[in-house]
Amino acid sequence: MAILTGQVQTVATGGTVGQISYDTSGRAERRLFNFGDEVAELTPSETPFLTLLSKMAKTKVTDPDFKHFEHRAAWKDNVVRIKNAGAAYTWSNAAVGATKTGIVIDDGSSTDNISGRLQKGDIVKLVLNTSDALSRTVASWANSVVAIVTAVDTSAQTIGLKALTLPSATTDGLANNDYIYIVGNASDEGGAKVSGYTDELDIRYGATQIFKTGYAMSNTLINTEFHGPHEWDRMRADKMREHKMDIERALIFGRMLRQDNTKVGSSWKHDAAITDSASGLTRTTDGIYEFIRGFGVAASQKIQRKYTVDFTWANFINDMEYIFDQSPDPRLCLMGLSVASAFAKTTGTGTFWGSITGLNINVSSPFTKFGINMKELETPHGNLYLVRDPVLRGKWADLMLILDMNNLEYVYLNNRDTHVNDVTAPGDDSKQENIITEAGLRIKLLESHAYMEFGTDAS
Repeated sequence: MAILTGQVQTVATGGTVGQISYDTSGRAERRLFNFGDEVAELTPSETPFLTLLSKMAKTKVTDPDFKHFEHRAAWKDNVVRIKNAGAAYTWSNAAVGATKTGIVIDDGSSTDNISGRLQKGDIVKLVLNTSDALSRTVASWANSVVAIVTAVDTSAQTIGLKALTLPSATTDGLANNDYIYIVGNASDEGGAKVSGYTDELDIRYGATQIFKTGYAMSNTLINTEFHGPHEWDRMRADKMREHKMDIERALIFGRMLRQDNTKVGSSWKHDAAITDSASGLTRTTDGIYEFIRGFGVAASQKIQRKYTVDFTWANFINDMEYIFDQSPDPRLCLMGLSVASAFAKTTGTGTFWGSITGLNINVSSPFTKFGINMKELETPHGNLYLVRDPVLRGKWADLMLILDMNNLEYVYLNNRDTHVNDVTAPGDDSKQENIITEAGLRIKLLESHAYMEFGTDAS
């Protein structure tokens, strides 16, 4: 890294010893000569993601290849689907109390195992002939049926149903992939006990990454008096900020190599191509942006919008319906520089938000949390905390990360949180140090995180 002030250059790159270079007059301009007290340095100092994680969710791990468990309660949606529906499932000419047997269903998994998902006596609601869980047409709701499960055969993956209501058109039947929503259970008076509910935990893997930042300086330079702070202390503080910025970037854009990099649950794998046989394995941590990009759902987690065409306030609220579908908990929004500019244009007609005359957009006054400036934006589905992240600049200025901080952790290996090692070789007339951190990001419940990408060509 080179810092240039006047004609003096202090060099501190890797293991190279810093020296003073002179201008043609032979004077070192940063020595104690007669000039002002102000020295300006262009150094991005904000690392809001790392700062907030360190303050809100910092955890020690004892293994660089760590794992955790995730629980997705099946009762939250509690649905199964019709499979291979045909004429036998038609409710034509049926009456309330009519029964249908041998209806093949699945739970949407690769094993199609309905064991524990349905029981005799469950009350279910079927939306007929939609083949789509999100069908919202008036006709689809008119053609819904409420029924009670009369039999469950887990071997054949079939159920029997007795109609409690009928569709508006008696010719409507069950289509393949129609969803069956479980809405309750009715047990017989004096009936037998019921079995337990099948609910498995998912295993997720992560890894810590070793971050190193080196700097060095000759003892001559260390003991030379400069205007302003002591040169060694100034350089160490500057390198610490550089080190933090490296971690910030990795927590956003990093990626861990998995045994199967197409599956979020696949365990870690260290590629021989990036392994240094002299020092051991090279591990990389997951960054939240690349994690969502690799494993998230396009419609609800990887959202793209045009600045001036389809990104109106109305569309933004529609997007928030997806964002907060899993939980109403507030979200942290890390905004790129261009997105931060766009969010400031929220008044008048024909702005970034389109025509918003008469709308009440509630954005709080700026406030500070853990030293980070932010604003709170209210939506009908949940609140967003808007934070400008200087890492999201240039190519990434049009990116906004929308994160549930309840499901993120900054993890560091035991005794390997950020520290400084003196690595000066014996006999050297200089001083050399390394800033070292072994840490990573634990990402839980992927579906609770999302990002939005804006641009002139997004769709």
